[in-house]
Amino acid sequence: MLGIIVRRLLLVKISIDVWPSIFNSERPNDLLDILRDKWSGFMKQYLAILIACSPLLAQAQTPLHTQSKDRDYCAGDDPATMSAYEMLQCARGNGNSGTPNYPAALKWYTLAANYGELFAQTWLGFIYQNESYAREYGVPRDLVQAYKWYDIAASTNKVCTDRLPPGANRENNHKEISYREEVARQMRPEQIGEAQQLAREWKPLRRISCSTDR
Repeated sequence: MLGIIVRRLLLVKISIDVWPSIFNSERPNDLLDILRDKWSGFMKQYLAILIACSPLLAQAQTPLHTQSKDRDYCAGDDPATMSAYEMLQCARGNGNSGTPNYPAALKWYTLAANYGELFAQTWLGFIYQNESYAREYGVPRDLVQAYKWYDIAASTNKVCTDRLPPGANRENNHKEISYREEVARQMRPEQIGEAQQLAREWKPLRRISCSTDR
């Protein structure tokens, strides 16, 4: 982009310099000499400007995500001053960027989930249930944690549904329950018992965050 701007500005300058000389010339050979001299000067100026601006050009051509590799987009933000939905946006920003920072995304998903954000709770279930997701986010596959978060998400969805005014389009928690039951089919009874105990002991760090609160 900078190179294009430089070329256009120099071409304008040439036009301003050349046309008076052309009109004042009396022979065709004079015209060719004028154009040759002006073009040579143009190229020298163009190359000098490009060399001087090469650091800026290199920076401008560097994709933004490579300049922010492994950056936590919400580093320094205080969860105590944020809503659970804002924490969820931090998680999405870290997980969906050009160069995802999955450890930071997991941190913010966990914070948002513990502050009562329904989507974050469900997504943690996906992460711990699926081997590829778990590997991506840097955690071991853990069906107990997956069941726990699906169970918590089902309870959260019920709380949010109960808050809706009469006549509103009432969501249900069937999806979260079906996810939980799918995981349960891969678990031993003692694992299910452990997950249920963890879900019962879990308490949100703040009032449950529903979409109607945003």
